[in-house]
Amino acid sequence: MHIRIAFLWLLLFPFTVTAIAQTLRLSGKITDTQGHPLPFATVYPEQTTQGTTANGEGAYFLNLKPGTYRMVYRYIGYQTYTQTITLTDQPLTVDVQLKQESLQLAEVTVRPKGKYEDPAYPIIRNAIKKRKFYLEGTSTFACDAYVKGMVRLLKAPKKIMGQDVNIPGVDSSGKGILYLSESVSKFYFQRPKTKEVLISSKVSGSNNGFSLNNAVSMNQWNFYENLMNPDLNERGFVSPISQNALLFYEYKLIGTSTENGQTVHKIEVIPRHKTDPVFRGFIYIQEGSWRIHATDLLLTRDAGVEALDTLSIHQIHIPVAKDVWMPGTMEFNYRFNVFGFKADGYFIGSLTGYQMNPPFERGFFTGEILKVEPGSNKKDSAYWRQVRPVPLTAEEITDYTRKDSLSKVWESKEYQDSLDTKNNKFKFLNALTGYTYRNSYRNWSLGIGSLLNNVQYNTVEGLVLNTDLTYNRRDEETRKSFSVTNNLRYGFSGRQFYIRSGIRYLYNPTKSGSIQINGGRSVSQFNHLDPVPYLVNTFYTLLAERNYLKLYEKRFAEITWRQEILNGLTLGGVLEFARRLPLENTTRFTFRDIEEREFTPNNRLPYGLDSVRMPVHNALVLRLGLRFNFRQKYISRPNLKINLDSPYPTLYVQYRKGIPGVLGSKADFDFLRVGLDKDLRLGLFGESRFDVSFGTFLRKKEIYLPDFRHFIGNQTLIANNQLDAFYLLDYYRFSTVSDYWEGHYEHHFNGFIFNKIPLFKQLRWQEVVGAHYLRTPYLGNYLELTAGVDQLLKVGKVLRVGRLDFAAAFNEGRRVRTGILFRIGF
Repeated sequence: MHIRIAFLWLLLFPFTVTAIAQTLRLSGKITDTQGHPLPFATVYPEQTTQGTTANGEGAYFLNLKPGTYRMVYRYIGYQTYTQTITLTDQPLTVDVQLKQESLQLAEVTVRPKGKYEDPAYPIIRNAIKKRKFYLEGTSTFACDAYVKGMVRLLKAPKKIMGQDVNIPGVDSSGKGILYLSESVSKFYFQRPKTKEVLISSKVSGSNNGFSLNNAVSMNQWNFYENLMNPDLNERGFVSPISQNALLFYEYKLIGTSTENGQTVHKIEVIPRHKTDPVFRGFIYIQEGSWRIHATDLLLTRDAGVEALDTLSIHQIHIPVAKDVWMPGTMEFNYRFNVFGFKADGYFIGSLTGYQMNPPFERGFFTGEILKVEPGSNKKDSAYWRQVRPVPLTAEEITDYTRKDSLSKVWESKEYQDSLDTKNNKFKFLNALTGYTYRNSYRNWSLGIGSLLNNVQYNTVEGLVLNTDLTYNRRDEETRKSFSVTNNLRYGFSGRQFYIRSGIRYLYNPTKSGSIQINGGRSVSQFNHLDPVPYLVNTFYTLLAERNYLKLYEKRFAEITWRQEILNGLTLGGVLEFARRLPLENTTRFTFRDIEEREFTPNNRLPYGLDSVRMPVHNALVLRLGLRFNFRQKYISRPNLKINLDSPYPTLYVQYRKGIPGVLGSKADFDFLRVGLDKDLRLGLFGESRFDVSFGTFLRKKEIYLPDFRHFIGNQTLIANNQLDAFYLLDYYRFSTVSDYWEGHYEHHFNGFIFNKIPLFKQLRWQEVVGAHYLRTPYLGNYLELTAGVDQLLKVGKVLRVGRLDFAAAFNEGRRVRTGILFRIGF
């Protein structure tokens, strides 16, 4: 059998080589009539799916078999040019000059009662009617994708917070290319499923880097969809031909042209409200078929692109099958100015080799939407010269050449040691702000935490100094890591020194497999979810004579394990032995002594109508957890898996067991909690989040205070940022050892309402509402309703922080408390 295969190969080999060798190169430059290059113009032979895109200097090339072709040259805003060429036995150079589009103005239409209607409107209405037809007609395909991206730094600050800004590859003027990368992949699509296999990847200045480019992201910009959600804002962007586009846009017919016998209308797209998530610019629609011919559209900060100043989207659609047109070139240009860094850049996608409605096998599409092939970043320059469909510009060639040589320097021990010598210098302020010593070449670091961020005050310990000593090491190739952490804590009033140490080993980065061992002597809140922020408690203790923080001492050892077993299914467990000791208040000091107000005892917590104390005891507790994200999407890279969202809620199960009789453990209980949580993107209406659960103690022979089911309450004016937190619930009074139901819901309108109110749409505030429910045998039905305003304060051009909420609490239908709360969050 093997002999016959080898013999057949010997017979076919000469013909295979001949077929490859007979491919000839067509190349040239595309300019306007003044000789100015037309960057990223589209070039393709008629009646084929093989095309290419010019580079930023208008240069192009295309490898074709010998024969005669009718070549099409297209650029938005210019007349399409066609030329018949013949390839025989030599490469051919064809330079092309494109003329600016020649538009004919349409006749004015007067509707009944003399009302004027721009001629663009009936065209747009027809395009809207055909939108779903074209969306469904292009719902299954495969293609080859070449994507190139570049980020160019135009200006950079000399210093940030007193630290010198040094960016590899950028000159002293603060200018240079930050990112330059190419990728070649196969892209498969069957709505709504996607799959991309990245075959080759090249990143300038990084021999081991993987490109961030991908066709999956580009495919999200499909203007036949009503709403596009490319993760640039929370609400998505409304297509100019969406079903309800007339509510968001005004239209103006600029003119009509003819391309290869096809009448094309150029229509200006104008937002009705500039703060809506909409485009401005031009869309080209074909007469009769009413399909998209091309787009020349722009997004700005007003439309909700907070991370960028502007983003332009140019698409040129080409025929790939009978009555089927698909994007051949997709070009994205952007600019941003953040914290003194001014930059621009582009991503260009050349999509060729379309196969419409290919027969995908059952199970072909899985949760893996992007797979980076091993060795894809190891291709040499000869490979790239062969497969690259878009020629490099002079600037890009210079950057590759320069950084390829510099990368050898950057990766050398001498260079990295020299940088470490400079950056590892200890400064006086490091004693307060923290300090890290790095060995970049060996990939390890030692650090000490900031004392300023960890100064606390509470009635148990008094003034507290708290810091961390850490050691981290990581293998760049396998992505495995090892860390050692030591937490040091001293309370001046309690005169106690605490130390907690731990080691963690990430042994399987692909499945987030890790094991951790911790132990020592520390203090802990009775509620292990830490509902009382230490800094907030410090201010309330010193300024309002409120000591909400309740602590106990824990001398413990524990081992923790966590790993993703199957895609979306993660298991984890903790086995902890602890000797728990009660602590009492040791100080009554406060800056503001309020009459008729006293600090409450630390070891006597309100519980229902009574109170509860914790005695000295030993406890051996096993905690198990499961999270299952149904049909979770993910990106896989060599030695790395990046989990993404799932269209379904996440199921979680938590189990705790107190194990008696081992090492003197007295804890004897079984607790089970089952719940669902999910973030829901609702397009223009914003996004919702919910978390609902049921919990019960299956067995409760001996339960101590730290093992109760505590909830994340709040008795301050500072709200907790977690979804499963209450606004007005006491920290411990309604903790339970019985069955309970808990539910949390929050909806962010993301400007859906405020953007329509003149004053509010200028402020860019966003509205949010919520509901939080708890039912226990003692509490009964407890409900909180909230309404708030988010993103109150602007920090720089991009960041917005701060949120103000009004909350009302109801117990068995009766209002029991109201409050206004503030939080700092992004």
